[in-house]
Amino acid sequence: MLFWILILFSAAPLYAQQHVEDTGDVKQPHQHEALAEDEPQAREIEEDIDQKDDNETITIGIPSTMRLTGATSRIGARRLQEIGLTDIQKILQTQPGVYIRTEEGFGLRPNIGMRGTNSNRSDKLTLMEDGVLFGPAPYSAPAAYYFPLAIRAAGMDIFRGPAAMQFGPATVGGAINLKTHRIPSQGVDGAFDLAYGSYNTRKAYGRIAFAEKRFGMLIEGAHLGSDGFQTSSIDIDTGFKRTDLLGKLRLELPRHGLDEHHIELRYEHGRENSASTYLGMTAHEIENDPNGRYPTTANARFQWNRTGLRLTHRLSKASLHVENTLYRHTLRRIWTKINGIEGASSVHALLLQPPGFGRDRRTLDILRGDLLSTDPNEAIRLGTNDRSFISQGYRFKLERDFEGKGYHHVLKLGVRLHGDQVDRFETEVASFFDGQQLLPHENGRAVITDNLGQSTAASTYIQTQLRWNRIMLVPTLRHELIQNRFEDTDGVRPTTRRSILAPGVGMAYLFEKPLMIFAGIHRGFAPVSPGQAQDVQPERSWNTELGARYTKSTITLDGTLFMNRYENLLGNCGFSTGCVGSQAAQQFNGGAADIRGAEASIRHRVNISKATLTTRAAYTFTDAQFRNDFISGFPQFGRVQAGDLLPYIPRHQLSVNPTVKLNDIFVGLNYTMRSHMFDSASETEASIPTLSTLNMNLAYQINEKLSVYSNLENALNEQSIVSWRPFGARVNSPRMLMVGFRGEI
Repeated sequence: MLFWILILFSAAPLYAQQHVEDTGDVKQPHQHEALAEDEPQAREIEEDIDQKDDNETITIGIPSTMRLTGATSRIGARRLQEIGLTDIQKILQTQPGVYIRTEEGFGLRPNIGMRGTNSNRSDKLTLMEDGVLFGPAPYSAPAAYYFPLAIRAAGMDIFRGPAAMQFGPATVGGAINLKTHRIPSQGVDGAFDLAYGSYNTRKAYGRIAFAEKRFGMLIEGAHLGSDGFQTSSIDIDTGFKRTDLLGKLRLELPRHGLDEHHIELRYEHGRENSASTYLGMTAHEIENDPNGRYPTTANARFQWNRTGLRLTHRLSKASLHVENTLYRHTLRRIWTKINGIEGASSVHALLLQPPGFGRDRRTLDILRGDLLSTDPNEAIRLGTNDRSFISQGYRFKLERDFEGKGYHHVLKLGVRLHGDQVDRFETEVASFFDGQQLLPHENGRAVITDNLGQSTAASTYIQTQLRWNRIMLVPTLRHELIQNRFEDTDGVRPTTRRSILAPGVGMAYLFEKPLMIFAGIHRGFAPVSPGQAQDVQPERSWNTELGARYTKSTITLDGTLFMNRYENLLGNCGFSTGCVGSQAAQQFNGGAADIRGAEASIRHRVNISKATLTTRAAYTFTDAQFRNDFISGFPQFGRVQAGDLLPYIPRHQLSVNPTVKLNDIFVGLNYTMRSHMFDSASETEASIPTLSTLNMNLAYQINEKLSVYSNLENALNEQSIVSWRPFGARVNSPRMLMVGFRGEI
């Protein structure tokens, strides 16, 4: 009956926009929506981690506790403070199996990939905050132009392998769930964090919360801003301002024998105003001035406003836990930037291999601002992308525990009814640079894009976790029913419907307490967005993994072998990948591919006299190759031959993080290394060199509630090209120092 109800819903118009969430699993009392993947005893485990913060692995490992199979890791609140970074990309780079592609240097629009997925705008991952999708339109336009500020996160869970099957729509690479601070059960709680640093970078965070018997509330605000590290031959703005606000209200309901029964209302608002540009520079210019920027980007401006509303009802009694959530998010963003030059080849190609002489050289001089041409045939095309997004829906989660002789069984059911849409309106005006800014020619503004994409999706999953003696078995079945609708100036295109059934299973065997092995296989999937060509197929793969974990007192060792075998790799085209004109917002089939790799991590703690030395390290090896020949309109694929490497996937990644705590003093180092990468599959020589960076942290605990700290990012000031997308070479951020103080209430 439920299946047919979901089908009827998916056929309804999007304007109603219901939603179903595959973040299936309902937590224990006060577990809140933050942890979208633990088992029945998760509450006590999470509280232990929040206090001690010494167990960052949340997969299987302890025989007395039911754990999901799969390579899953957690970064706790205290660990986030120790890392001391504000860029979510750099934080996640400390974890195995995660790849990033830097763009503007501050992580405002993260590009994150996992296990071979393309990192562009994190559009191949399922992104959640407290278990609810936060992307502007996860089905209709999966590019994550919005990402919560890392400085307000209470923790992060990273899911890879079968553990990601509870979530969706994308299940090929993995999922990330950011956790927010919860309302206390009783009393007053609060914190603040104020810091200032290089390039007039400022950070401000504050939170106050209180609760009594029937009522609780939380108010939180976070701000991050900077003047930016880029410089130009003229005085232009290269900075940004970003603010996030969050409020929660909790009302305890009559329990009538229940262990937990309450509703929680949540409101969030965010905004950004930044001088972000899509335009980079040539490799030669980067070598001479890594922080340079063309003066023609003076008009670049990115602005967005976002609101979110969520209502959650939770109840639990003994082994039964139920959660219902209604949510709605809206986002409006406007980005003005250079699209290209009239009559010229692509800007990406122009900057990748700068010409010596001729028309292309003249075009490049105009783009740089070295040649002030007023010829309309050489006009700089200044585009403005105006986007409006809606994402809303309903999520149901149920969890039931069963105990028997020699076995423990947990049943999980998740349903999400979801609808989202993207309204695109893009204009372009021919302009000329007068030495200070871009001014429009007389021929006016042209409309480039005017369309509306809508998706409704009914998602369900059922999972059973069974432990019998030392054997664990976790089968999962997920179903997605998706309907897409697209309308542009040519009219309404035929509605498309797809039904996807994705099975998977995780297994584990627990030896003596220190050691366990696990394995898993699942069907990976990423959907097709509205408005695509009829021959575009969803991304599909079979993903397998085999791993082992050793946990004993002060040491934890993890190792995982994985393989993702793609039947069809999907390329998502957009301005952020260098696509322009009719290519933007289109998807392209990418043929078959194999991604093989290994992930390893270690955490070791030792006490030396009065000091505690903790060493963490993570390593990822990835071999990602296409299996067939094809020609693609997606610029990062192009003309592909079997054996070509997938772009923006490094072969080696390493993170080493030793920390020392002596009385009230904390010292930490964080070294990361990423090997070379390719900008496109057809390259024969790597265009993105190896990069190593070193961050240093120092903190002093003044008293029980107050501490001062300093973070030195990229201490050795190592800078090199980290990306050629969207247009031209980009570098990582230079050495930056931030000093601040934080406290608790």
